[in-house]
Amino acid sequence: ALLSMPETDDESKEMGLSQFNSLILELQRPQIHTTPVTAHDVSVQLWRELLDGLTHAGHSGEQHLD
Repeated sequence: ALLSMPETDDESKEMGLSQFNSLILELQRPQIHTTPVTAHDVSVQLWRELLDGLTHAGHSGEQHLD
């Protein structure tokens, strides 16, 4: 878009290039990374989900027995 602007509009072109450069610099900034997820964290979560599912299934089965 900046390249298609007429040569007579130098001020707008300069402002556009300045904004473009600012955005490029922001994209090059290193991203903040969270703490990596370990295999232990994953396995604990999987066990929790499994046990929660079994507990829920057990309670559902009790209701059907009544």
